[in-house]
Amino acid sequence: MAHLLKDVHKTLTEKGLFPEGSRILLAVSGGIDSVALFHIFRHLCHLQKIEIRVAHFNHSLRGKEADEDARFVQQLCRQYNVPFSLEKENIPAIHRENRGKSLEEVARERRFHFFWKVMKTNTCHYLALGHTADDQVETFLIRFLQGGRSRGLRAISFIQAFENGKVVHPLLELRKADLRKYLVNNNYRWSEDKTNREKIYLRNQIRWELVPLLRKYNPDIENFILEYTSYFRELSDFIEASYPGWEKATTKILSDSEIRWEAEAITNWLPYQQKEFIHMFFLRHFNMTLKTRQVQQIFHFINFSQSGKSLCILENIHLSKEYHSVYIRQGKEKDRSSEPLVITGPGKYSWNGWEVRVKKIRTGDEYENQHVFVPFSQKYHIRSFRAGDRISLSRPRMTKKLKKIFQEHRIPLSQRKDVPLLYSPVHEQILAVFLPERTLISRLLYEIEPEDGWIIRIQPQSSRWRR
Repeated sequence: MAHLLKDVHKTLTEKGLFPEGSRILLAVSGGIDSVALFHIFRHLCHLQKIEIRVAHFNHSLRGKEADEDARFVQQLCRQYNVPFSLEKENIPAIHRENRGKSLEEVARERRFHFFWKVMKTNTCHYLALGHTADDQVETFLIRFLQGGRSRGLRAISFIQAFENGKVVHPLLELRKADLRKYLVNNNYRWSEDKTNREKIYLRNQIRWELVPLLRKYNPDIENFILEYTSYFRELSDFIEASYPGWEKATTKILSDSEIRWEAEAITNWLPYQQKEFIHMFFLRHFNMTLKTRQVQQIFHFINFSQSGKSLCILENIHLSKEYHSVYIRQGKEKDRSSEPLVITGPGKYSWNGWEVRVKKIRTGDEYENQHVFVPFSQKYHIRSFRAGDRISLSRPRMTKKLKKIFQEHRIPLSQRKDVPLLYSPVHEQILAVFLPERTLISRLLYEIEPEDGWIIRIQPQSSRWRR
């Protein structure tokens, strides 16, 4: 008993899991692991200077047996004067109303909803669970079979931070057999959950079939796997610490639904770093854990696709390759208005994310970038690009397709209809193209050279064009 308590106390101290004065909520189901957790913490309260409380969730999955487990845990807490909280929900009925989720997912969500509620009501700082080294091995194998990356193959961490609180696994270095021996030697009772041996669940299949099979090929397989989980924890910690720098060097947030990657910067990395960045990016920005196949698709798209190509990840996330950039857009692409803006006189106008200012020319006004002088005897339109549009340039003297101009200035396909064009309905000509860095002016405006007229000035309203 003393040896096991000493080991747990050492783990808590070395890893700094619980500061002095912490209030800990223990999730106790009544099985070996959680009952051992209860008795260990009951003895360690004075050493760690912590307070404990117990919560039990009845899933209504095993009828009378589940009710008996709840009574057992309640009596255990009453015997040792430990505060106790109980919740019972009909998980099978809730699952029938949530057909998109498995029974295990629904049970876990409702169970943790109860735990967070108890923690908030009783100002508990941590939730402690009784997972052991055996659970660590099983979780690694589950994640491995599902194609998990380094973050998944770390299996269970000693401490995990969630929005509602922190979850701690203080028994991860102990084997289930050690806990059973601890309870037997001290005459502590526990409940047996018969479903733990039912092989309809993946974890039980791994526990009772796969692990014994692997043991035949390597008797020390569990210790090997535990070493792997330790390695992957260190590796994923390194990746998480490095990720902010990776994002800063490659990523620009354009709006709530649009992000740009600098593809050239990403492709300079090793393939492994690129794939870890992709995985972490979607986890951070979209709370999505991509499958290995999806990560590989995006990696190939960044490195090998041509400009103008697109890729759909799930239903609402789209990637597009546009020259040396990759745009990530969430939701449906917003339709840009194709209606032209009619300029009838001085004032302030708005068109598709651009601010248009028109004022009278005054003595001393000089031409600047994104300014155009026009005579005031006409009406003008600001409109978007249409297939076949041309402009007659005087510098150099030529007529040029706007499509060619956009290609030369590397204007992405998705942004070409956002470029404002000054159009004269009288002459049926495009008078100016307002590119992000410069304005192209038609030969007609140079020939008119108005002494009196307007200055039309256009500038972007959003960061989309501020490259």
